Amino acid sequence: MESRPKRKRRRTMGGLHLRPSATPTATSLIPGALQVVKEKPPMTVVGDVHGKIALMIDDVIDDLDHLMAAAKCLKERGAYRVCVVATHGIFTKAATELLEHSDIDEVLVTNTIMHDIDEKRCSKIRTIDISMLLAEAIRRIYYGESMSQLFRNELFM
Repeated sequence: MESRPKRKRRRTMGGLHLRPSATPTATSLIPGALQVVKEKPPMTVVGDVHGKIALMIDDVIDDLDHLMAAAKCLKERGAYRVCVVATHGIFTKAATELLEHSDIDEVLVTNTIMHDIDEKRCSKIRTIDISMLLAEAIRRIYYGESMSQLFRNELFM
């Protein structure tokens, strides 16, 4: 039996293949040095939103720029309301002020982060309590029970 020559693994960094002589050092890892500036395509809406409620879903809200631009685009296309739903809302004081004067009508976030002050600063923020869901998930994991029950509607009704 013939043995095949072993292939050397290529080292990669952010999808770029590095030659052994081009191994990054502390001086070559300057933030932004290896990043390529991307141009964002113009914001467009696919489909008819005229007279409808537009729902934007995200995992984390930490920068409102893209959401506000999308909301403006949706309103220009005739959306009746624009609502944003996110698991985690990380709002700064400036963000709550921007949100209050934006085309976004409502923001629903969970209570994985406290929003008491944010809700007082901005009338558009609503918090959904998921503490019972998280407690039940932790209990089920601890006792080795099925997690699929958490995704059925009858559990917390």
